[in-house]
Amino acid sequence: MKKKKYAKVVNVPQIESSAYNHSRYMSGLVMHQLIHLRTAEESLPEKDRTGTNISDLHTEAEAAEYIGQVTAKLHRLRAKRPKRAKKQATKLGARKKQSAPRARKPRSKGKRK
Repeated sequence: MKKKKYAKVVNVPQIESSAYNHSRYMSGLVMHQLIHLRTAEESLPEKDRTGTNISDLHTEAEAAEYIGQVTAKLHRLRAKRPKRAKKQATKLGARKKQSAPRARKPRSKGKRK
C-alpha cells in the first residue's frame, strides 16, 4: 500500500508543559465560548441543565469543567433523538418538472447614479 503524498506537510511543535496553567484566569475567547454554551444549555429541559452561573467561573480549569459537563449533556441528548427518515429518491428516469427559465429584464442604457 502506497503512502499518500500531500502538497505540503506542516510540522507542529510539541506544546510546552508550562502552556497548561489551569489556575490562570480565562481569556475573552473562553468567556465567549461559555456564553454560547450557556445559550445552548438554556434550550435543554430543566432537569438536564447544570445550574451553573457562568459569571462565577474565573479560571481555565473551572471553564473546562463546565464545558465538559454541558458538551456531554448535549451529546447524550443528541444521541437519544430519533433519526429523521430520509427522503425517497425519485424513480429512475423520472425527473422533476423544471419551469422555464425566467426572461431577464433588459438593462437601461442610461447613466447609473
